[in-house]
Amino acid sequence: VAMFGNVKVFRNSHFIPLGFTYQKYIPISDFSTLSDFRKEITMMEACVVEETLLEELAKLDQFNMKDTAQTYTFIDYYVDADNLRKDTLKLTYFSENEIRGTIELERPGVLFFSIPYDRGWHARIDDRDVKPMICNIGFIGFLLDPGEHTVELTYMPPLFMVSLAASIIGL
Repeated sequence: VAMFGNVKVFRNSHFIPLGFTYQKYIPISDFSTLSDFRKEITMMEACVVEETLLEELAKLDQFNMKDTAQTYTFIDYYVDADNLRKDTLKLTYFSENEIRGTIELERPGVLFFSIPYDRGWHARIDDRDVKPMICNIGFIGFLLDPGEHTVELTYMPPLFMVSLAASIIGL
């Protein structure tokens, strides 16, 4: 793309978008036994979840630890990134505290956002309030059934209304 002194900037044509879908999951207890390198590879193929979510995620395939590649090449990365990009959120609106979009799935999956989990995030999927689940050790995800879905995420800092009321009273 550009060069700054002796630094070259490249464009990654195999990027992973903001909202993509995992078809597999791995319990955090299994994930924690992996080496750091294997953890990075595994997160390209499966969503890391707490054991408390295993029953809810029974519709999905559990990641098989035997499937971890002994070596991982750029070609493997390209294949994994392209697989993750198949079912992605089509954004209809985006701002710093609101995200809206649609997604159509042929099979169940976890819609993952690379947004850190915070109590201030609220979600509506198909006009129903949905509680975000914690995925990939601190990020937001939602289990979706097959079909077309509308997704709305909004952020309001926790205790914002209390702070606003206190400010108004103080004035």
